[in-house]
Amino acid sequence: MPKVGIKYCALYYLNQWLSKDRIFHESLTGIDERVKLEAVAQAAAFYGIARNLRERYDVGVGLKRYGPVISILDEQTPTAFEGTALVPWILDVSAKISSQYGGRKTLSLTTKLLWLKFKSPTSRVRRPGKTGASYTTR
Repeated sequence: MPKVGIKYCALYYLNQWLSKDRIFHESLTGIDERVKLEAVAQAAAFYGIARNLRERYDVGVGLKRYGPVISILDEQTPTAFEGTALVPWILDVSAKISSQYGGRKTLSLTTKLLWLKFKSPTSRVRRPGKTGASYTTR
């Protein structure tokens, strides 16, 4: 297996930011709902996180595809990322999305979308183990 250095990794993520994440971020922070919905659809497909957001819970009940996700994300503010409120806030957002989509697990999806919207280290929140009782940041 080839050794991959820090420069390679930095350039890889820079390229990903320039080619994908920046566009998702700009779309999610805009005001056009159609653009936001498309950004969530593209990001969910690119990152493989769409599987827990079944259409029967949005389109199936007469809502726009990913409409509930956009509504929940739009309720959030960057100030929630501060201090000890970070983890409980992320878990609350994840629970809201989960409740809209049949109780499916949405933590990974939530942290990725919050990262894309706010550019804060939310994607580093992880459950410590299957039997773990709390969440941590790495």
